[in-house]
Amino acid sequence: MGCRQVEALKAERDGIEAALKEVRVELREEFLAALAEDGALDEPARSAAALGAALAPLQRRVADTLRRQEDLVADVQRAHSALMEARGGASGRDEALSRLCAAYDAYQDLTGNLKEGVKFYNDLTQLLVAFQNKVSDFCFARKTEKEELLKDLTQEAARGSQRPAR
Repeated sequence: MGCRQVEALKAERDGIEAALKEVRVELREEFLAALAEDGALDEPARSAAALGAALAPLQRRVADTLRRQEDLVADVQRAHSALMEARGGASGRDEALSRLCAAYDAYQDLTGNLKEGVKFYNDLTQLLVAFQNKVSDFCFARKTEKEELLKDLTQEAARGSQRPAR
C-alpha cells in the first residue's frame, strides 16, 4: 500500500523535475515587439507573467503531489499507531534498540581501550628496544673490559714467572 504510493510519488516528482529542467521561456521576440510598439519595456512584469504561464502547470502538479504526500504520511502514521496498539506498544522495539545502543557504547569503549593499549605497547616496545640496546652496549663494554683485564693479568703473571728466583 504505502511503499507503492511512495515510489509512484517519487517517479512523478522525477518527471516534474525533468519537465522543469526542460522549460524554456523565450522572451526576446516579445521584448522587441513591446519596444517597437511602446518604446518602453516593463521587463519585470512581462518576465513574471511569461514565467508564471510556463510554470503554472508544473506548480499545480507539485501542489498536488505535496497534498498526496501529506495524505500518505497521515495514512502511514495511522497505520503505525494501529500496529503499535495491536502489539501492545513498542516495548519490544524499544528494548531491542536500548540493547543495541548499550552494545554500541560497549563496542566504542572496547575500541577506545584497544587503541589505547596498542599505543601503550607500541611506545613500550620502542622504550624496551632502546633499553635493550643500552644493556647490550653495557654488556659488550664490560666484556671488553674483562678481556683487557684478563690480558693484563696474564701478562703480569707471565712477567712474574720470568723473574729469576733469588
